[in-house]
Amino acid sequence: MIRERTLIIFLAFVAIAGLYIMLSGTINASSTRLKECQSALAKETSRTINLQAENERLADKLATARIQPIPPNTEHPQLPPAPEENPPVQPPPQPRPPPAIPTAVVAPAQPRRSTRIDPSRLAVLVFCYNRPNYIQRALETLIKNRPKTGGFPIIVSQDGSVEAVSSVLREFQAQGLITVQKHPQSATRLNSYEAIAQHYGWALGRVFEDPTYQGVIILEEDIEVAPDFLELMQAGYDIMRNDSTIWCVSGFNDNGRPKLGTDEEALYRSDFFPGLGWLMTRTLWEELGPKWPAGYWDDWMREPSQRRGRVCIRPEVSRTVTFGEVGVSSGQFYSQFLRNMVLNNKPVPWPKRDISFLTKAKYDEVLDKALRAAPLVRNLQEIPRYAADPKVEAIRLEYTCMGDFQRYAQGYGLMPDEKAGGPGRVLNPNPKRTKKEEEGAGDIGPWIILSEVAESSRFVAPTAPEALFFESFDDAWESRWMKTQDAQYSGTWKVAEPETSVIPGDKGLIMVDKARRHGIVSRITPPIEMTDADLVVQYEVKMQQPMDCGGAYLKLLLETPQLSLEKFRGETPYVIMFGPDKCGHDVNKVHFIIRRQNPISMLYTEHAMTTPPAAKLDNVTHLYTLVVKKDNSFRVMIDNEVVKTGSLLTDMTPPVNPPKTIPDPSDKKPADWVDNEMMDDPTATKPADWDEEAPKTIPDPKAVKPSDWDENAPAMVEDPTAEKPAEWDEEEDGIWTAPMIPNPYCKEHGCGHWTAPMIPNPAFKGKWHPPQVKNPAYKGPWAPREIDNPEYYEVAEPHNLDTIGAVGFELWTMTGGVWFDNIYLGRDAASARKLAERTWLPRFEAESKIKAEAEKRAADVARAASLKTATGWVQKFTIYANMVLEQALQHPIAIGTTFGALFLTLLMLCCRGGRPNEAAIPIPPPGHLEEIDEEPKEEAKEEAKEEEEPAMPEQTVEPAPVPAVPAPEASPAPEASPAPEASPAPKEEETPAPAEPVERKPKKGRKSQKIDE
Repeated sequence: MIRERTLIIFLAFVAIAGLYIMLSGTINASSTRLKECQSALAKETSRTINLQAENERLADKLATARIQPIPPNTEHPQLPPAPEENPPVQPPPQPRPPPAIPTAVVAPAQPRRSTRIDPSRLAVLVFCYNRPNYIQRALETLIKNRPKTGGFPIIVSQDGSVEAVSSVLREFQAQGLITVQKHPQSATRLNSYEAIAQHYGWALGRVFEDPTYQGVIILEEDIEVAPDFLELMQAGYDIMRNDSTIWCVSGFNDNGRPKLGTDEEALYRSDFFPGLGWLMTRTLWEELGPKWPAGYWDDWMREPSQRRGRVCIRPEVSRTVTFGEVGVSSGQFYSQFLRNMVLNNKPVPWPKRDISFLTKAKYDEVLDKALRAAPLVRNLQEIPRYAADPKVEAIRLEYTCMGDFQRYAQGYGLMPDEKAGGPGRVLNPNPKRTKKEEEGAGDIGPWIILSEVAESSRFVAPTAPEALFFESFDDAWESRWMKTQDAQYSGTWKVAEPETSVIPGDKGLIMVDKARRHGIVSRITPPIEMTDADLVVQYEVKMQQPMDCGGAYLKLLLETPQLSLEKFRGETPYVIMFGPDKCGHDVNKVHFIIRRQNPISMLYTEHAMTTPPAAKLDNVTHLYTLVVKKDNSFRVMIDNEVVKTGSLLTDMTPPVNPPKTIPDPSDKKPADWVDNEMMDDPTATKPADWDEEAPKTIPDPKAVKPSDWDENAPAMVEDPTAEKPAEWDEEEDGIWTAPMIPNPYCKEHGCGHWTAPMIPNPAFKGKWHPPQVKNPAYKGPWAPREIDNPEYYEVAEPHNLDTIGAVGFELWTMTGGVWFDNIYLGRDAASARKLAERTWLPRFEAESKIKAEAEKRAADVARAASLKTATGWVQKFTIYANMVLEQALQHPIAIGTTFGALFLTLLMLCCRGGRPNEAAIPIPPPGHLEEIDEEPKEEAKEEAKEEEEPAMPEQTVEPAPVPAVPAPEASPAPEASPAPEASPAPKEEETPAPAEPVERKPKKGRKSQKIDE
């Protein structure tokens, strides 16, 4: 009992202390934030958030993440620039062991402290198709290396029904080692990569339908795993839960060949998606599943639009290798790279390792130090000069294009392939030697760090050599663009960075003035022919000021001998108009308009896209893309997301092909044509009691003026709380009088002339109208007769538009500061997407983060203002409750601990049980004693006999023994404890006592007693 009370008191104390700490921290933080916001609210100039400073901070951070160029090192000075023509690449010298700083990134970790996911919630999904020997080998090694502790259920997804493969799977299934799901092959003929992507999407969807699985470890039938592969996946899942910048964990290293890494405990963050044995979480599937590609799924995942700046974790020594020389990829890279991959044979107890060094903040800090400490080498021939310097632990090679990367990679035996517009690896060490090799190698060279130069730290104007027209407004733009000389277009154009620049040096075209017409144009050389070809139009728009009314669309102008750039204006003929437009609440759309000439009438008609999508008008840079296909389809994209698709034949207004017939303009409706179906009933008359003059409402006859209504009270009175200002001078300012306010008595009780409230008039009927009846003269609706359209023509290929000779902006706006950049005209949508991922995407991500932070600050300011103006306690309580909830959501562990302690306390208070307290049973009064046994010896014998005999089934045991009462020494029971005369105690010899239940006898000579029943 004492222990229970102590535990309850302790839990209550923990709960109260947790609540106090949480609430005090929340209130202190909230008060600090409110004071800051209220201070900002008091000064109008401080209410504007300094986004420029935020942008500079994010730009610095972005540059650091992308590895800025390192300033000259006084200890290791930079070498002079290399000659333009580099001599042939020589084999590199062997390196010395890795430097101290990079090793810190991958140092063996300390024992883990965080909780691990149950391995039964991580499914192992093995894909197979038509290679029975491969799937047997893969399953044998996988089952062999599965931890003895259990978990990691194996699911094999078989594509099709190859009998040899099915036979192998049945053997494993019969032993209860795997489960099998079969993917029915598509009736549509697909190429191999499309079939694989379809199989992947189907199988992952099936597995994640089971809510048990929080992650899937993906393998294929030609992959062999290391003994610690599954535990690496389990440890990786734990760190993925704490770092949203990690989107997968892979067991494969593309450069895991001999001597390209020997540290089995080293792990890295990689921008590249390795594949070949990797972990996908349920959260990632929910993001990618709805848009899973129709083919080439692995290249699709490497695209920046899917990766979104996230990284994969990979080991230095591979935990998976592929033996799939025969397969869909026809052994691509197999003989040169993949055949000799090293599979780790020294298991690492990953569940006991702390790999928190892989979180972005910790990893970036150490990686940045390593890069800053490494001197810059400009070509491979300079490496031997650093190899002799024992102080140089690592050197750095920078590349700015794929040609440089491939040259360096080939010189050091790395994979030189390119995926999704970038190299397959960004940071790789030079080959390591074993300890034995190091002892006899003498002086060996340093580590080699390949470093991609950040675009944000040294901006390089983008190029698009495949484009028909491309403009980035960086160099000599005025020689390519001409401002219209029309007097109506007085708006100013300039090229500069946006006000909130996140990529220093990246400039764009700015429409400066508001409430002005702006016109600027650039000729396209050679002109773009639109016959039997696709066209892609793409450009970036940033509304630096909130858009109220104005356009941001561009026009592709018609190539004619009369085209004059100096006279460019709104009437200049165009072929395509595309882009956002906004004016008030009525117009907010993305235009797509084409102009086509009627070959019969020779007149041009504008055909606009039906149901245009809405434009995005915030202060973030947005990407607008139009794709017109030679199959007459089109699609409009905003920020690389499709927002509208259609056909030039069916989704344009008016239609591209005019109607075959038209109403006859000479046909007139006959004078006696009646098109009114109903008419007033001529026989109806107004009822005699119909009063059209009766009012709709009347004063309530039952209403009575309230007793406290004061008709003489004034509507306005002087403010009793007002005080004359101290600086008021009655000689100069006159006699001071308090300001007038509405009479509070009138608001509470009522004053002025009283009138009864109005109620509906029961006699009101309104104006009388005769009822409607069918019109006997009705002939139906009249329409003019149809005749053949003299201007009818039919075009089967409306995508064959006129030739395009120039691109221009002809705009009127009430909002200045609209920013344009990276105008692209071409034939290939994929090339336009890759360009956008290099130019638009980094800016969009950085600006979106700035916007989110600004919105949060604005919400804090608005909350401070609402708290300042709140009058009632309900409003203030609501505001504070929301603040407490917000803070609580940021500290879920403290909340869980506190409420867990409260719950346990209440549970023990309300639901605790136990045996009844024997000491609480009352002792019966002496008057109820029937007999006192004074023969303790006989009782002892009977007790011993009773313990030897088994208990009879029909006998019952009383709930609790009654404590014995000492017998009196010299007087009988009636005299020692006199009872009332009406109920004297009966004697045993006169009235035989009934059979009594067997009861436990007290020990050690204690005397028993019987209870009068």
